[in-house]
Amino acid sequence: MILTLTGASGAGKTTIGEELMKTLPIDTERVPSYTTRRPRATDMPQEYKCVSNFRFQILKRAGSFL
Repeated sequence: MILTLTGASGAGKTTIGEELMKTLPIDTERVPSYTTRRPRATDMPQEYKCVSNFRFQILKRAGSFL
């Protein structure tokens, strides 16, 4: 199963996702989001993989994303 939570910044996506992962009766894994922006001080560890535009395009062309 793939579950994607979307919403505005600060809407609580991470909080909801973490609570779901605690309560689901299956093994769950969080997949980090790839972004071309710079890391922020408020980012949680392993929440984002910040890459250059060039690296992002290489990953995209290689079929690394769903």
